[in-house]
Amino acid sequence: MTPLEVEGFQRRFVWRRPQMDRFIESLLLGYPIPGIFLVQQSDKRYLVLDGQQRLTTLTKYYDDAFALRRGREAVPGTCLQQSRC
Repeated sequence: MTPLEVEGFQRRFVWRRPQMDRFIESLLLGYPIPGIFLVQQSDKRYLVLDGQQRLTTLTKYYDDAFALRRGREAVPGTCLQQSRC
């Protein structure tokens, strides 16, 4: 994968768990989500112009850092590797 770069004009990752859950749930339900804007730099890396919160949340989800929750309980089938949830 080509590396992504986040510049200083981007805020740090600030989404809390409920925001992350709602974003992943929207994807799983097929709801439309805003686009992610990247610019390829001369060294072939991509600069994130818009979408860092969404990209970071996707990365955490695909790395099985979390499963969706309903209250304090994980929602069945929302963790990619069941042994890690």
